[in-house]
Amino acid sequence: VRAAPRAPDFIVADYHLGTGESGLDAIRAIRAACGGTPAAIVVTGDRSDEVRRAVGGAGAHLLHKPLRTAQLRSLLAHLAVS
Repeated sequence: VRAAPRAPDFIVADYHLGTGESGLDAIRAIRAACGGTPAAIVVTGDRSDEVRRAVGGAGAHLLHKPLRTAQLRSLLAHLAVS
């Protein structure tokens, strides 16, 4: 990310990465590395209030699995004009 000519417009991350870290950790690291706050979307099958609050607290958008392509496309289009 640091070597990229510009910051990403969006970050799409799975919540459970299986590495002991979450997608929110990845989002924080990417945002810190690029020095900005690109829009972030977290995808998860976890419907708990804890995850919902954590994603909202990170300033990210939440989409639940199974994810329909139209959902993601619609949210990306909305974020692109915001």
